[in-house]
Amino acid sequence: MLIKGEEVFDGSLAEVINPYDGSVIDTIVEGGPEHVDAAVSAAYNALRPMAELTAYERSELLFAAYQALGARAEEFATAICQEVGKTIREARGEVSRALEVVRLSSEEAKRLCGEQLHLDGACNSAGKIGFTLRVPAGIVAAIVPFNFPIALTAHKLCPALAAGNTVVLKPPPQAPLAACMFGQLLHEAGFPAGAVNVVPGGAQVGDALVRDERVRVVVFAGSDRTGEIVAQAAGMKKLLLECGSGSSVTVMPSADMEAAVAGCVRGSYAVAGQMCISIQKIFAQSDLYDSFLAQFVERVKSLNVGDPRKETTDIGPVIDEGAAARLDSWIAEAQAQGAELATGGTRAGNLVAPTVLTGVTPEMKLFGDEVFGPVVSVIRIADVAEAIALSNTTRYGLNTGIFTNQLDEALAFVRGVDHGSVFVNEVPAWRGDMMPYGGVKRSGIGPQCVKYAMDAMTELKVVSIEI
Repeated sequence: MLIKGEEVFDGSLAEVINPYDGSVIDTIVEGGPEHVDAAVSAAYNALRPMAELTAYERSELLFAAYQALGARAEEFATAICQEVGKTIREARGEVSRALEVVRLSSEEAKRLCGEQLHLDGACNSAGKIGFTLRVPAGIVAAIVPFNFPIALTAHKLCPALAAGNTVVLKPPPQAPLAACMFGQLLHEAGFPAGAVNVVPGGAQVGDALVRDERVRVVVFAGSDRTGEIVAQAAGMKKLLLECGSGSSVTVMPSADMEAAVAGCVRGSYAVAGQMCISIQKIFAQSDLYDSFLAQFVERVKSLNVGDPRKETTDIGPVIDEGAAARLDSWIAEAQAQGAELATGGTRAGNLVAPTVLTGVTPEMKLFGDEVFGPVVSVIRIADVAEAIALSNTTRYGLNTGIFTNQLDEALAFVRGVDHGSVFVNEVPAWRGDMMPYGGVKRSGIGPQCVKYAMDAMTELKVVSIEI
């Protein structure tokens, strides 16, 4: 643990397990409610020292963290590969994204500002001028999932620090190492003691952190069910909740077939399908359905599943035995309800073969619930209208996409789908780290991205001056 700039070792011990081979990578110290209280107290006491830093100074500290992370990029990638089971290439990509987030946060620290208020537009405003200031909200509690332990930690901590807040981080229990390392790196960059605190642990730690009345903002990524629990426990706090999805992509006859197939393979099976924006359903129009399915399955069969440490591996393991067993169960249930396997459907330990099913209907779990694994359904549709209807037949609304070269189809789709982001000729698994990222319905509340997160992590102070 990291509390008030000091490493704390008086918690319980927990082993960090490699999901590929079951080996013990390291041992982590986990905290309890008393450690959360100490971390929040440290963050509270650091609010004044953080407020005394200028925007320039906060920017410089984040840039120092950017340089330090760049120098240790391979170390972080190795940790992610081992604890998450990502392929080493995917792990390096995640570190690159984290670097981008730190750099963007450093830049945005200098651009945080209010605006002039035209008070002369009010009936009783003679002799007054006004403006707003953006001031830090206070303590930010950050809860991070296992699938992107450093990129999502950076997305939560760096905008908070750029805006002048202090933070308490709860890393993912399944993969805490990279997040803990990153928290320590931020502290070592020179932020005041207590500005960055890290308390690993399970639900007990998360509950104590979210309920603490001194916390002003809760930033969370995880399942919608856990997100609802967080929201209920948080009470009168600002919430930024990213709560998952069941993303779909639509392919129409005018699309570039090669680009659509390649994009769908990439968007379906990266990180073994364990992304909230992984493609779960592909809606292929009837005229191209057979051709698309054949090409897609052929490409999926060529993916290399195995040791994530090897440069040639395309898909590593899912995070643990429970996740692998759940996927087995959902695939078997779908088959019992009439779905058919086009490829995959097997596993060896936590290595789940990339799976493609046909005949999946909206009543099946594979359609409506978040799969979070390398399992994709290819579904025949008649037209864009049906694609829109099926895309909206879910409690989620994070990302979706369409491949088409017909402008009318693209615009109809953009207008009709109820999702936070819509991609044309790109898969919904793509994300730019500078763009607002968040969904509607059960996919969450508020955008999580550097500039937009900074706005959410600040308060507006209104100033009126009589002249």
